[in-house]
Amino acid sequence: MIILLSTSACVGSRVDLSTPEKCVDSLYYAISRKDAELYSKCFYEGGEYKIDEIKMGARYIFEHLSIIEYRIIGREGITADNVSLKVEEVSKKSDGLMIASSSIVTCIKIGKDWKILKLETLAIRKIDKKP
Repeated sequence: MIILLSTSACVGSRVDLSTPEKCVDSLYYAISRKDAELYSKCFYEGGEYKIDEIKMGARYIFEHLSIIEYRIIGREGITADNVSLKVEEVSKKSDGLMIASSSIVTCIKIGKDWKILKLETLAIRKIDKKP
């Protein structure tokens, strides 16, 4: 099942971080809105990335990629407060190239919220355009 970018994850300028899946949904919602503040709220600042790196990543994505669709295809509970999700996405680069990628998004529970601890890209491939 493909989950298209939707507004159900967030209401207005709020982010839903109540589950790892909703955290990922909120991340993609922020990307669709090109909202760096919402984007950065999805990440755990004490984790793999510093706030400047998070903002730099957001700027790059906003300038160079349009996410067409994404889906969460797997979930692994590492501990009660640490979950990894496998995510696949289709995006279009600013030069028109269509790409498919898969990644592991590791989320950590901080208080009542789930935040992204780290992202690991597993594969990226070019999607051939249909004639």
